[in-house]
Amino acid sequence: MKHALAEKDNTKRSVNYTDADQPKQQAYDTAVTQAEAITNANGSNANETQVQAALNQLNQAKNDLNGDNKVAQAKEAAKRALASYSNLNNAQSTAATSQIDSATTVAGVTAAQNTANELNTAMGQLQNGINDQNTVKQQVNFTDADQGKKDAYTTAVTNAQGILDKANGQNMTKAQVEAVLNQVTTAKNALNGDANVRQAKSDAKANLGTLTHLNNAQKQDLTSQIEGATTVNGVNGVKTKAQDLDGAMQRLESAIANKDQTKASENYIDADPTKKTAFDNAITQAESYLNKDHGANKDKQAVEQAIQSVTTAKNALNGDANLQRAKTEATTSYR
Repeated sequence: MKHALAEKDNTKRSVNYTDADQPKQQAYDTAVTQAEAITNANGSNANETQVQAALNQLNQAKNDLNGDNKVAQAKEAAKRALASYSNLNNAQSTAATSQIDSATTVAGVTAAQNTANELNTAMGQLQNGINDQNTVKQQVNFTDADQGKKDAYTTAVTNAQGILDKANGQNMTKAQVEAVLNQVTTAKNALNGDANVRQAKSDAKANLGTLTHLNNAQKQDLTSQIEGATTVNGVNGVKTKAQDLDGAMQRLESAIANKDQTKASENYIDADPTKKTAFDNAITQAESYLNKDHGANKDKQAVEQAIQSVTTAKNALNGDANLQRAKTEATTSYR
């Protein structure tokens, strides 16, 4: 009896007692109390049968303690749960299994399982954080973003993929996983392709305002094209088109700048009527294009054709030739 009682402190410090069901703990405590009462020097005069009964009760109560069994059951349950944590990579699963195995109490097992569960959730959130990466990389907000910002997003996604790799991913903690997710989110939010397109449009419109040779219809159409562009290259393409068209319109102005002198010249006055009409029509067409308020929306090709028409018609005027021919004919006739 005394030997059995001598082990009570060790027993009560053991996991088999501390993690046992409370009724089993109470049964052991009661058996100890009763045994101590019998062995107490001032205790009752128990006979041998009573002493043996008390000893049997104490031993049975000790044997009934199930703390170790509960820890074992908790580990089995935790491992079953761990098998369902599909977001973990192999290294994380192995580490979580080791933590469960090394736990010595139900609370320790539960803590290890909770840690694995929280890590599984974090890994799931990390996967969700990069699920749209292909869509993101096809959007203008990425394709027209600053190169540094594109690189930052690509690197963050690559790091996330490395952790999520089942076979080769490292054993990262929840805090480390959340840090990588934060990098992905921050890099994604920092992409500025849309902002760059807006800035390009603003710059293109400002530049359009400096192009003084365009008529209103041309400017209105170019403004619409700028607004309708969806990429920086698209906007810059319209900007270049506007500059080229403005240059063509300036050349058209230059082509008819001396029209009055031409019409006052002998080469025009004595030209064939059809050639004079052709020149007049070319001038009229050019002036209609150049009219700020009423000019039609003509593209660069049409403007260049108008320039060619003016140049061709002007070069075709033959008043000087007609005069020279008349002089020659008059001289011949006089002879």
